[in-house]
Amino acid sequence: MKPYLAILLVIFLFIETHGSRVKRGLSADEQKKFLEELNKDRKRVAQEEGIDYVPVKYDASLEKEIVPGKRCFEHRQYLLPLQYNDVAEQLRKHYMASEGDNYQYYFLKDLDRIGCSKEFKCTAVLEKHGDIPLELQGKTIEYHGVCVQGESDPGAKSEKLKKAKTPSPNKYGDILGIPAISGTGRTDGKQGSEVEGSGKDGAGGEQRSGAGSVFSLTIFLFLVLYT
Repeated sequence: MKPYLAILLVIFLFIETHGSRVKRGLSADEQKKFLEELNKDRKRVAQEEGIDYVPVKYDASLEKEIVPGKRCFEHRQYLLPLQYNDVAEQLRKHYMASEGDNYQYYFLKDLDRIGCSKEFKCTAVLEKHGDIPLELQGKTIEYHGVCVQGESDPGAKSEKLKKAKTPSPNKYGDILGIPAISGTGRTDGKQGSEVEGSGKDGAGGEQRSGAGSVFSLTIFLFLVLYT
């Protein structure tokens, strides 16, 4: 009897240790809803701007590129937000008036794969330099939920998309049920990254609770086998 019980407990341990990673990405239903809306927008923008339309596919392997503990601008991939705060929206409008949507990478024809996390959160302070409007310098942008594309370098912006009527990324966050971010960007200089339920050090509360469950099950397994 004990060997069978041990096997069951090992299975539980595996589920506990690997379950938190699965929860970070999008479910099959969420992927479907997200891609349907994104590809519909990509097709419209492509037709309006005279560029080739290429539908995007979801690639779950890209989810591992979204690393807890890193700030918004520290990832190897360019992070595309699913929900952002008003400071990020003000910055987007600033760029749209001159060089085009700074999140136009959602609509580049070269984008063919994408992976996302609803739980990932990050912040970044806008540095004081010429490209950032004076009124936004020192303020904090905030992302709740992000996506990364298949290529690590998104490349240059497309001139053909410079005046394109691209929707706010918040549209996709709304579709996925990510709550809107309230409040204005703080100016205390704090920035960081987290996964939902985590502290600012990026260590998820979900992961900590999972570790506690693993420890409890390990002790129980020891008692069953050796008593």
